[in-house]
Amino acid sequence: MLSPITPLFLLTITHHLLPATASPATPIVLSRSLRDKYQVKDLDCSQTDSRVGRWEAQRGIFNVRNNKGKPKSEAGCVMETCVDGGAIYWCHDVPSGKELDTYNDIADAAQLIVDRCGVRNDDGRVMVQGKVLFNDDWSVTVRYDGSSGDDCKP
Repeated sequence: MLSPITPLFLLTITHHLLPATASPATPIVLSRSLRDKYQVKDLDCSQTDSRVGRWEAQRGIFNVRNNKGKPKSEAGCVMETCVDGGAIYWCHDVPSGKELDTYNDIADAAQLIVDRCGVRNDDGRVMVQGKVLFNDDWSVTVRYDGSSGDDCKP
């Protein structure tokens, strides 16, 4: 017997810059792992100077998901991956350092940005840039950071 489908839990976040077709309070569906562990403080899609192609961002998310262990670092930002100029950064402001349960937390946050911050350019290609900030002082940013290939700034 199949178990019943549970309703999706929605979190409403007002975007700083909305696509023309979006309403002022567009509901955001969080992955189960993010929803169960973290609370989103803000999703900022307003930065437009360093957008990266959706495909490059998705490949970066795949790379982050394949990392083993638990991400941990001192305060500041760490580039978790960079594919064809598409970088994913994990940042936090905890002076004593921060550790997450799994790299999937970073990948899920990056996927939220890809799903919500994409804008179609004149060529029809979906371009992405954004930052998601969580209530417990960490964030993930997806942006362009290089010229071609794996030529990304360290």
